[in-house]
Amino acid sequence: MQLLASATESRDKDGLRSIPPPTWEFAETCAGDLEDTFHVHIGVERIDEEPGKYTYENGVEPPERYNIDVAEDLVRISGGRERGIWQATRTLRQRLILARKVAGVSQGDWRDEIIELKAGRVVDSPVHPTRAFLLDARRKWYSAGFLKDLCNYVSFSKLSEFRYHTSDNYPLNRGCNNTSQNIYSKFSQLPNNPVLHPLVPRHNEPHNRVEVESIEKLCASQGITITPEIKLPGMHWQ
Repeated sequence: MQLLASATESRDKDGLRSIPPPTWEFAETCAGDLEDTFHVHIGVERIDEEPGKYTYENGVEPPERYNIDVAEDLVRISGGRERGIWQATRTLRQRLILARKVAGVSQGDWRDEIIELKAGRVVDSPVHPTRAFLLDARRKWYSAGFLKDLCNYVSFSKLSEFRYHTSDNYPLNRGCNNTSQNIYSKFSQLPNNPVLHPLVPRHNEPHNRVEVESIEKLCASQGITITPEIKLPGMHWQ
């Protein structure tokens, strides 16, 4: 049993008791009653702050913290900022899917089915501020639809960043020779300036500006930030 140190010596001064015990004594009495009833030892300890204060591993309070309270005919989401509210909707969606499976509801039209959530409270927060995945698209082509589906998919697992490796260059270990023209190197985005189009010889493979913006918008709506990675000699830059 834990008791905030700031409240251990608090006493009731408005009651009729002439010797009001402090909160600490009430806690010890309660622990003793529980021991007599259930025959288990229950200790009482002072703590400096209330448990349940979630932070990133670096100690910073996360804006993605959230609470979900489930009561009869009510689900309330609170806490954190907009990113926290978004993460809460992912958890709620997961809980509803699990509840549907437990209820044996089919994958078809289940709008008329009753799905029950257990009453209670969820308090959650990520440990790491960055939860990223990398797609190496430097020598492969992926459609805009696939990239959008990927953002939808990883959002369900509460990832936060999509690192998109978008380009590749001539490998330096080959030296400077004519074979560089035979190496498959590309950009995943078609440059806006026509002068730069020769850098992308296969115009049917890269995405144009409209497609890139639609991918970014969809991923942003799923709580995912796209970070492009551009190949430079020896390493990449992001």
